[in-house]
Amino acid sequence: ILGIIFCTCVSVLAETCTTTINSSDVTYGENSTAQAEVTNLISTAGNMNLRLTNLENAVSNTAGFHNSIFRGKNITSYYDDESLFSRISSGEFEDLYVGDYIVKNNITWRIAGFDLYLNKGYPALTTHHAVILPDKSLRGANMNSTDTTVGGYAGSEMFQTTLPNVFSNYISPVFGEHVLEFYNMPTTGIDSSLINRFGTATGASNSFRFYSRNLDLMNENQLYGSIVFSSSGYDTGTDSVQFPLFRLAPQYVISNTWIWLKNVVDVNKFGLVDRDGTATYANASWTGGGVRPYFYID
Repeated sequence: ILGIIFCTCVSVLAETCTTTINSSDVTYGENSTAQAEVTNLISTAGNMNLRLTNLENAVSNTAGFHNSIFRGKNITSYYDDESLFSRISSGEFEDLYVGDYIVKNNITWRIAGFDLYLNKGYPALTTHHAVILPDKSLRGANMNSTDTTVGGYAGSEMFQTTLPNVFSNYISPVFGEHVLEFYNMPTTGIDSSLINRFGTATGASNSFRFYSRNLDLMNENQLYGSIVFSSSGYDTGTDSVQFPLFRLAPQYVISNTWIWLKNVVDVNKFGLVDRDGTATYANASWTGGGVRPYFYID
């Protein structure tokens, strides 16, 4: 009886093991036909293993593959030896997965996804990138000193003053030139007569345009995967995709602080995330909201 064993197993983290028997290991007697068939079978099995390995490598070296796995590993050592940035800029994201994080300046900076803004914006972002979020609010602030959403998100003090300050004091010292410029579409105005998600004519956003950005507040789509209190489609703009971090590990929606979102809700309110993750809203002048921005690095 002739026994041939060939086993291939491929794991999620791209490990391949094979067990083979070579034709020289088999005794055929005088059956030349059997010898030829065994040799052909072993050759075919070897080719199949190579093709599986090539397929595995092709699939695993994509943003889609890495966006599909939550790991949550401390990768601060990759930051320290600069390999973090080469792993991202290559577009292969070697040994990087959603939820992986670094700790710098007593802040946990977590990967929320890969290449989510690739070929989006005007001009389009064409650089491979990772989306980074702090686990918690970086500081408290209001959206405006008065209760108004006139001018939309782009007209707010958050957009014009607070976020540039946050970038200079928290993000630039850690990520420096690796933070990418991207072009996003914040809201630029409201119409107080428009009906919003409350179902009453108390105002909704009615315009947006492209701005050059290096960080932004999240919107409801990026956090929850859908709109909740958002006043109109202008609040979504180019940010229509939920971050994989919140899809795979929704517990990270909760940051134990109230977090501002950039969605206009009505004439005097912006979107907010409660400390337990509840979707809500608050008057623009409320100082209890926190700043938890996202940005892209290469």
